Amino acid sequence: MDTYGKVFCTKAGGGAIKDKYGKVQCGVGRCAQDYLQEVWCSKEPGGSAAVDSYGKVKCFGGCEVATPKLCQEAQ
Repeated sequence: MDTYGKVFCTKAGGGAIKDKYGKVQCGVGRCAQDYLQEVWCSKEPGGSAAVDSYGKVKCFGGCEVATPKLCQEAQ
């Protein structure tokens, strides 16, 4: 849900998370936020993402920046 109460989803196996501005960002795989509050997602559908002890996001199959283009508003 974004700051306006709209609910967003992504395709099966993907991730959706709010960024530091309250905007929903999505990815092909699961997502996590780094120490700079940047949202990163796994490049693999269903792939996981986690934050290490340095605040960096590590992803299965590599990471890519999340994007609102992969999000769809729920009906």
